[in-house]
Amino acid sequence: SVVADRVDNSLWEQFAVADIPNPSERFADDPNLGRLWGMDHWAGFDIDAPEAWKIWTGEVGKGITVAVIDTGIDYTHEDLKEQMWVNPLEIPDNGIDDDENGYVDDIHGADFANDDGDPMDDNVHGTHCSGTIAGIGNNGLGVSGVSWRGVRLMALKFLSSSGSGRTSDAI
Repeated sequence: SVVADRVDNSLWEQFAVADIPNPSERFADDPNLGRLWGMDHWAGFDIDAPEAWKIWTGEVGKGITVAVIDTGIDYTHEDLKEQMWVNPLEIPDNGIDDDENGYVDDIHGADFANDDGDPMDDNVHGTHCSGTIAGIGNNGLGVSGVSWRGVRLMALKFLSSSGSGRTSDAI
């Protein structure tokens, strides 16, 4: 629910809008959560995330793997690094294609735009989408994703830094 209070009685048209949770909602303490207006919007144009978080925020553990097919993911991001999928068949930074899939050191996914094993985001769109999906919630940092814990993000980069790519790289 939204409550509006007058900021200055002499300027009656100025209001401060405060989002006050009702008993059926749960909000995270992440400072930039409000920037993801699609999670909770005062006019109802949202996915009702606070209502869902009252019931479930995700579980710590391996959980579900979500492949983000986009511009990659900044897998060093403070709200995402603990959520990243790790290829169990690769040995990091040894310069060898341990799993023999054609990509060397594909630890967190693959980069089909540049044909290598490093899906680091050089555009920010994939990282933004990943934060919406699974940014660690209630840690006092950044934003909260739909699932605060338990989701593993696999970065499948097919778009370049300019945001362009081939459909054939996505499929």
